[in-house]
This record gives sequence, structure tokens and C-alpha cells, in this order.
Amino acid sequence: MDAVAAGARLLGLAEVQWRSPVWNEGAVRCYDRLGAHAEEKLRCTLSVPG
Repeated sequence: MDAVAAGARLLGLAEVQWRSPVWNEGAVRCYDRLGAHAEEKLRCTLSVPG
């Protein structure tokens, strides 16, 4: 993640975003330790009949 943040900084980005399923508790703990801020988002899908 340090390398990702460094790359983002070089590109002039203010933040990096990624997604993780809420049931992945280990990842959520890791992201918390990194100081990441979790935001609740709604993901919708629509199946298109073929």
C-alpha cells in the first residue's frame, strides 16, 4: 500500500479507492490498521434477459 500511495502522490491524486466485501473481516481489519476510511456504498446489478 505504501507503493500504491507513492504512485498516487506522483500522479497528483488526493486519494486511492478500492472495494472489499463486508464479510471479508480480515481485509477490513487490515484496512483499518492502515488508516483507511470505509464508506458504505450501494452496489446494484440488473440482469438482462438473453
